Amino acid sequence: MFIASREQARQIDYEAIHSIKIPSLVLMEHAAIELLHSIPDTSYQKIVIVCGPGNNGADGMALARLLALKEQPVSCIHPSMDRFSNEEKIQFEAIQKLDIPCFLNTDPAAFVELEQADMIVDALFGSGLSRPIEGIFATWIEAINSLDTFVLAIDIPSGLNADTGEILGVCAHADLTIAIDSIKWGELLREGKNVCGTLKSVDIGIPSFLHRDCASLLNLEYVRSIFPRRDPFSYKNKNGKVLMIGGSDEMPGAISMAADACFHSGVGLLSVFVPKSIQMLLETKMSYVMSLGVPEENGRFSQDALSILKEQLDRYDAFSIGNGMHKYAVTEQMVKLLLASNKPVLVDADGLVYIKKEIDLSQRKADTILTPHLKEMADLLDIDVKEIERDRIKIVKRFCKENPSVVLVLKSSITLIGFQDRLFVLDHPTSALAKGGSGDTLAGMILGLYAWCHDAYLAALCGVYAHSLAASLSSVDPISFTPNDLVENLSQAFLTLQSKKTP
Repeated sequence: MFIASREQARQIDYEAIHSIKIPSLVLMEHAAIELLHSIPDTSYQKIVIVCGPGNNGADGMALARLLALKEQPVSCIHPSMDRFSNEEKIQFEAIQKLDIPCFLNTDPAAFVELEQADMIVDALFGSGLSRPIEGIFATWIEAINSLDTFVLAIDIPSGLNADTGEILGVCAHADLTIAIDSIKWGELLREGKNVCGTLKSVDIGIPSFLHRDCASLLNLEYVRSIFPRRDPFSYKNKNGKVLMIGGSDEMPGAISMAADACFHSGVGLLSVFVPKSIQMLLETKMSYVMSLGVPEENGRFSQDALSILKEQLDRYDAFSIGNGMHKYAVTEQMVKLLLASNKPVLVDADGLVYIKKEIDLSQRKADTILTPHLKEMADLLDIDVKEIERDRIKIVKRFCKENPSVVLVLKSSITLIGFQDRLFVLDHPTSALAKGGSGDTLAGMILGLYAWCHDAYLAALCGVYAHSLAASLSSVDPISFTPNDLVENLSQAFLTLQSKKTP
């Protein structure tokens, strides 16, 4: 399932029609058929389709024709014919020949018709809209929103910016949105989450290679198809020997949660590198994790700990750093030490702030995984967090292109996972994960998966999805949900990803 910007969607349509030579009316017919199949299986007394002046309106008219052939009562409300696109003129002639009731959008009878509907189809504007909606079309959107009637939006709710999720003046509020060919970024961002209702995408026969520049939606079907197979004849050393560096007397829980999640994600041998004062706490909590308690000062790693870390570089297959640490000189030195090595490294939390211009990730060859949330990403790039919120897709793509060994997991309610020219999106927000410790468990899960699958991007994709899935599978209410509840559900999440059955 692809995710496209407004320009990408336009270019895909153009190439399908002009390069592949698929007539636009054929694509429109495929869209209408898929829309017909997407309508909830309910007997409607009357469906009213509100059409705009373009191909979104033409899609609505094509749907009206198919509904009429199924003997479903349907009518169309349309703008003046001098505003029709060429395809809309053709579709309008067809519905007239089938005697489908049609109302000009300035006719007072059209508003009466709308009020009698028990389903409304929003076919006013598609993803090409770029300016605020005004005049008669704004009036129609307000009329649609004023009714307590089920609304289906074709491609995108009219009035929603396809790139940013901002409202362009006024916007239809849909109960179900059927994205044509690809989901649009704006449907996932900002107000898009509030106006789309249930969001689905339909295939209309456009070759997949035309989506080469699009992002992909990370869903259950895809993750099942890529989830690595664990060798039944493997042994602990083959499944990876990992060292997790972190913790302090003020935040012992962060490294503890990260390590717990790492172990439950399949790592063969796991050790934690922590200040001496919290070593016993971790050993008591997790008997299956080995520990190195090292010198500290004021509850944090001392300079002597750095020397001990240098001695560990050749003893482990992969490392993580950042969970439960503080922003101070030793953290910076440890991060630089690890990233200067030839070992795979995952950097999270307080370790991320030191990955700035003085650390040239573009030249690093070993696998590198960064897991910032929006504020941490802003600090990493030394820009305002509002810029990240506004242009997160471009920023992630640019960062991954400039740093080809880096897998970037940008955490938020909509999580982006980027690597080189590839970008996946997890669109499965849950308030259960909107708590401290959720990011620590995710970092541990990704590292644990990487330890035995040896593929950083694969580990990130599977880890991000399993993290969300484990929260969804829990019987614990999101209000009371804890990172420990998440770890307890990891087994069920991984079983689900290795099964062909729907959870």
